[in-house]
Amino acid sequence: FKNLSLLFLSNSKDFPWHIAKNYLNSVAQQQKLYDKTLGHPLGAAYPMAPDYVRKFIKCWTNQVINCDVIEEVYERLGDVMTVVNKDAGYKLYSFDGGLTHTVAMETVSMCSRGTTGLRSWNASLAFCQWAQNNQQVFRNKRVLELGCGVGLLGCVLARGTRVGHVTLTDHHTSVLEAARHTISINKLDNVDVKTLDWTKECSVDSNDFDIIVAADVVFDPSLLPYLAKTIRKLLRNHNDAKEVLRVQHDSK
Repeated sequence: FKNLSLLFLSNSKDFPWHIAKNYLNSVAQQQKLYDKTLGHPLGAAYPMAPDYVRKFIKCWTNQVINCDVIEEVYERLGDVMTVVNKDAGYKLYSFDGGLTHTVAMETVSMCSRGTTGLRSWNASLAFCQWAQNNQQVFRNKRVLELGCGVGLLGCVLARGTRVGHVTLTDHHTSVLEAARHTISINKLDNVDVKTLDWTKECSVDSNDFDIIVAADVVFDPSLLPYLAKTIRKLLRNHNDAKEVLRVQHDSK
């Protein structure tokens, strides 16, 4: 169960049900999975969005075939059914088999308060996992994150890779507040937040960083030239810099 330790994905349907379903057809195994997910102590301390919990439980009950769903699952469903739906809730992430956890307050909606930056996206989750598996890349380095959103990636780097320092940057007021909240609730002292608007003159000193990271930072293609301009300015004093960029275009 170590790889199923928390509800760590951005969509309840993306949870690894193909693995979990092997543990849903006996009461004892369901109880173990419940204790690792819906009943995890961190879930009580940092409540998830009711809509997310409802969808997760629906996926759970659809997977159970050869036995009854345990009572705890229905009790949890009863708890969230009485709550007025909220667009935001805490999500609990683990990329090292449950040894450490990072908590972030995120919205359920793709766009909220005029920005897509108030939830973590799949590329960020993939980057977090890659960073956890390649910690030596970041050890003792000063890292700058562009378009940090709620700050998940930067906080995972700060907690799990022995990084020297991480600076999170974004420009939307609500996003910056969310990033500061993520730093605070995870009690990290090697992370700070700065405002950086790509459409304006770069306000960050490029000499303060060794590595620049970004994941799922552009929803509007018109911002790509501004992002490229910002990266060029940040790298101008680093003649030996290596830039690795992967762009995925979703035709949908």
